[in-house]
This record gives sequence, structure tokens and C-alpha cells, in this order.
Amino acid sequence: MIGRTWVAAVLLVGCAAPAQVMPVAAPDASAWRREVLPLPQELTVRQVRRLTPGEVTIRGRAGAAGLERGALEAVVELFQSKTGVAPTGKGFEIVIGLLDADGRLEGIEVPEASRLQAVPNRDQAYVIQPVGTDRLVVAALADRGLYYGTRTLSQWLEAHLRPDLAEIPLASVVDWPDLEER
Repeated sequence: MIGRTWVAAVLLVGCAAPAQVMPVAAPDASAWRREVLPLPQELTVRQVRRLTPGEVTIRGRAGAAGLERGALEAVVELFQSKTGVAPTGKGFEIVIGLLDADGRLEGIEVPEASRLQAVPNRDQAYVIQPVGTDRLVVAALADRGLYYGTRTLSQWLEAHLRPDLAEIPLASVVDWPDLEER
């Protein structure tokens, strides 16, 4: 009887880990920084969201087309290939797309979005911003910037997605290239 109880407890713990927001200590923040190349102009990782892949949804802007749509699809494909799950959950949302004239994405106010107007080569600039602890936004003014933003996010996802666990940094990134040609 004790053996069965122990096995059942192990199975429950291994299969149903609750979603968590974990603080990131300075050494771990440095490790997250080293996982992206090229290194963004501004990058801070203070928390990481840990959840099961089935809790994650990834969606784009309504009417997205061209490179914007392709960037979204690449992130969705990466998520599915690493986890074996379609990202259509209800616990955490990644929203990817171009900003509207008010600096919003699908009605979501994006922190730091207004800064993109003043940076060099703003057509290649992007932000990755947490909105609370249940949403991460990847946004840009133009397709090229959105592409680079999703490449940064994808580098983290590549390293931190498994069939049983998704670790998503609640990262704050503002990035732009110093030179017009990357």
C-alpha cells in the first residue's frame, strides 16, 4: 500500500506542475543574456514563468500578413516541435505583431513601445515586454523589427521548451541596430 501511494505521488508531481513565476537572480539573469545573439541594446530578465506547454497560447495581430505572419508562424512551429503541443492554452499568452498608431498591439498597451520612434534604424527595432505575469508581447513598428524580435524570443524558447515544461522569460527588451545593415 505504501509503495502504491508513493508511486501515485511521484506521478502526480511529475505530470501536473503548477504554473509559477520565479524570480531570476543576477547570475541566472546573466545566463539568460548569454543565450541571445546578437545581444540586444537593452535587456533585463527579472522573472521567468514556468508552466506546462498546454497552458501557453501564441497569437498574432488580426490581419497579419507577409513577414509579420511568417515571424509568428515560425515561433508557433518552434513551440510545437519542441513541446509536441499546439500553443492554444489559457494560462499564458505570447502576443506577436506590429504596433498600431497608438503604440498598442491588439488593444494591449505595450510598455516602452513609444521609445521605438526615436531609436536609430527604427524599422529594425523591436520590444519584448511582459504585461503582468500572464502575457509577453513581441512588437515592432515594421516587419523587419518584428522578425528580429521573434528571433530573440525563439533563441530563448529553443533552450527552454520541453514536452513537460515551458520556461518563458518575462524579459524586457528594447533593441535596434546601430548600423542600417545587420
